[in-house]
Amino acid sequence: MILAQKVAKYFLAAFLITIIIAMLFDFMVYMVYDQDALTQIYLAGQYVSNIPADPTQLALGKVVPADDETIMREFGKFANATFLQLSEGRVSVSGTNTDMVYTFHVNKYLIKNIWIECKIITYNGVKGVKITLDYQIDPLSNLIGKNDLGLILNAFKVRNFRLIGG
Repeated sequence: MILAQKVAKYFLAAFLITIIIAMLFDFMVYMVYDQDALTQIYLAGQYVSNIPADPTQLALGKVVPADDETIMREFGKFANATFLQLSEGRVSVSGTNTDMVYTFHVNKYLIKNIWIECKIITYNGVKGVKITLDYQIDPLSNLIGKNDLGLILNAFKVRNFRLIGG
């Protein structure tokens, strides 16, 4: 009986240590993806906000903002160039001329989905874009309960960027 209790204590201790290590690793992974989301949102915002409407007009010193269709097309180019390889082509797109949402279904590297949105906004007469990026991370802690825990970590970022000439 005493041997069984010792073995049970060791199994319990090993199980608890495994849970703690999984949670620490989840925290580290979250911090990495959180910083990556911050980097990607600034890259997206700078890429989209710096789109000149017409190079010949810029050469003449006239800054004419890009139209909504051009902004959304360039945003789509950025989103696909950044995340399409990671999702191996599994992407869904929805939206209008002023609001586009790309959902990349990754299911690897502990990422379930990457959701990125570009919305054209006007604030005090200045045209800009609002970029939203969300990494949905499937933590290792879910493996312990065979996904019974249902945890999802979100590295969620929102930033506004002014358009050149907007």
